[in-house]
Amino acid sequence: MLTIAAVACAAAGLTGQSSSMSRTFSLAGQIFVELDGQWTERRDAEPPPLPALIPSAPKLSFSDALILENHKSRSVLQLALSDNPFVGRDAPSLDQQFHAGPGTGGGLHEHLFYFFFPPPKACLERGRLEFERRKSEQERNAERDKDGILKAPLPPLTMHQPCSFSSTLLEMYAEQVSTGLTFSRTEKQERVRGRLHEFYLPPMEQTEIGGRTFFVFEAQGQRIVERAEIEKYGLPEDLRGAKAHFFWAIGAQSPFPFLRDPLRKDVQLIHVVYGCLSLNGNARPDFLRILRNTR
Repeated sequence: MLTIAAVACAAAGLTGQSSSMSRTFSLAGQIFVELDGQWTERRDAEPPPLPALIPSAPKLSFSDALILENHKSRSVLQLALSDNPFVGRDAPSLDQQFHAGPGTGGGLHEHLFYFFFPPPKACLERGRLEFERRKSEQERNAERDKDGILKAPLPPLTMHQPCSFSSTLLEMYAEQVSTGLTFSRTEKQERVRGRLHEFYLPPMEQTEIGGRTFFVFEAQGQRIVERAEIEKYGLPEDLRGAKAHFFWAIGAQSPFPFLRDPLRKDVQLIHVVYGCLSLNGNARPDFLRILRNTR
């Protein structure tokens, strides 16, 4: 699955039109996106998810990643290559999955958290160490028989870990997705989940661009940017009151490879996730402009 996570603009018109100042960025020589001259590449991009999140994340494997930032428009654009976990599905089931609410393990909320805007690594590590300490304490205090065997299964254990976010663009948007982490252990599994903000999820849209089929999902944040965030992230005053706005388009060469085809083995999918700090909630034209400029 070929994934373009085109994430996070901060105002209308941020993508720009083709001009003498435009730049073309490439991921692995397979994906090309044309943006205005304000965009720069981060050199620390690694395929998502973070190692500590892999056991809990949805089943989606990435092989390459590219992260672009636009500090003038406060935007982030991520491109990545991944496998195709959607074989055997169809458009309605895809729509149903990504519109599932937080806590279901496979909705749009979770994908934004695990893959594109994860919590800070330091927060994950602090939480993991504290959770391990609590697990050890629970095991030490558990009742055992004379042979040291537990008399009863350990009860479920849950721990909440708040996170502190730095003033970088990626962590600014990570803070718009989640406030922190929840570590949990049951008899069957251990999981790390995000303490996610509330989003409104409009209906899925299907579109054809350049011989490719895209399924477009949208998440509109329900909390506004406050004074403290304006100061922390150095945002312009006119963005006070804006809301986070994310998109994720999942695409492939038409027809979309829901079914296995021996003549089209290992078809790559393209995912385009885009978000912005939007004052009017209408960032879709900006997102579609980036999508049309991607080949």
